[in-house]
Amino acid sequence: MSYVLGLHEDTNANAAAISLDGSVLGAVAEGRLGRSKYQAGFPRRALHWLADRGADRSAPAVEVVAANPLHPLPRLLGDHMPSGERDFLAPLQTAHLLWHELLFRSPALRVAVRAASERGLRKALQRDFAMVGHHASHAASAYYCGPWPEATVVTCDNMGDGECARAFHGHGGRLEPLLAVGAWHSPGQFYGEVASVLGIDPMTAGKVTGLAARGEPAEAARLLRQRLRSRPGGFQGPPLRQRRREASTWQALRSMRPADVAAGAQQVLEEAVLPLVSDAVARTGCGRVALAGGVFANVTLNRRILELPEVEAIHVHPAM
Repeated sequence: MSYVLGLHEDTNANAAAISLDGSVLGAVAEGRLGRSKYQAGFPRRALHWLADRGADRSAPAVEVVAANPLHPLPRLLGDHMPSGERDFLAPLQTAHLLWHELLFRSPALRVAVRAASERGLRKALQRDFAMVGHHASHAASAYYCGPWPEATVVTCDNMGDGECARAFHGHGGRLEPLLAVGAWHSPGQFYGEVASVLGIDPMTAGKVTGLAARGEPAEAARLLRQRLRSRPGGFQGPPLRQRRREASTWQALRSMRPADVAAGAQQVLEEAVLPLVSDAVARTGCGRVALAGGVFANVTLNRRILELPEVEAIHVHPAM
């Protein structure tokens, strides 16, 4: 028998789950137990909840796997991590984004941060464990839970371990990395910024997708292309001086109908992400596409991906 205990510690959602020979025995998010939405930090209550049901993390037969090796703060600060809604135009969010971009660009920094993260987690768990990258975890959820032995796997979200997107070739039961995109150019960050401008909690940015169906995109899309566009192998985001609430783009958008702003954001998101998927399919030669990460909670985007001539079928992992 093979037990695997999975941990997720992050700045907005932490959880734990245990499986036996590939079948889930129990899983719970910390916020469900602490009654705090977007609970950050270490999933202490979740681990106790699993232990009460027979999942002893100290047992030698249990292999512990943790995601996000470059997210040390939840491990070092634990219950002191700030939780709750996030403003994607706030200076703290911009600093967080810049930090992740530095992680993407500096191998030496990644080594140092991973070491600090491992120390914090070892202190919390008091045992050995394995660590899996943020986007590799997303990719594994889409590929190993998917219907195909071979697939093009694309992940895209706000940011994680210094990246906002990755592409993999899933074949022979393994995930082969193809490309990675730094956090600074994040489509997830872009969509969250639009949500903040519209007065919508970025953690529920799906409301922007719904609102987009009632708007006309042309004028807003023309402005929003300054915030996000496609480039070979990834995306292009704005410079640092434009990462603020007072940026001219946001000021101009505030005079438009919210539905038109949402429609423009949806169009720009699709224009940016579709070429990345096409690029990944061209690299693998496989038109079966598995998707994971918060950006692919956008059902309109997913429909556009399915309509690409090179895409045969898509599988979207439901847990983003």
